[in-house]
Amino acid sequence: MVDILTGLGYRVLKAGDAQSALTLLETGVEVDLLFTDVVMPGPLRSPELARRARLLLPDIEVLFTSGYTENAIVHGGRLDAGVALISKPYRQEELAGKIRHMINNRDQVLQLRAELQKTAQLSRGLPAGGE
Repeated sequence: MVDILTGLGYRVLKAGDAQSALTLLETGVEVDLLFTDVVMPGPLRSPELARRARLLLPDIEVLFTSGYTENAIVHGGRLDAGVALISKPYRQEELAGKIRHMINNRDQVLQLRAELQKTAQLSRGLPAGGE
């Protein structure tokens, strides 16, 4: 998986389990997307990893993967409805498209948020830099 994502042009940080991934995130490293299997080894479960990752990095995207269908995972109580999930097996092109879509959406949200903040500052008569 690391080779595939690196080949797609992404910088990849790998962790063997959810706790190791969380420890990596706690170092302050910049991460755009957390890609994790629904079932990870160790006591920390993937949904909890995602929750904690979002506390550390509120703008992080989270993409889950599993050999089970989304319906089975949601109804089995492993994940909440509406999470981003790509079911195995998937093609490299499918994974690339899903990641690109998620990061592009996040970038658009961040850009819109910055524009709204700038507009709010201007409407209050503050310089655009917020000084």
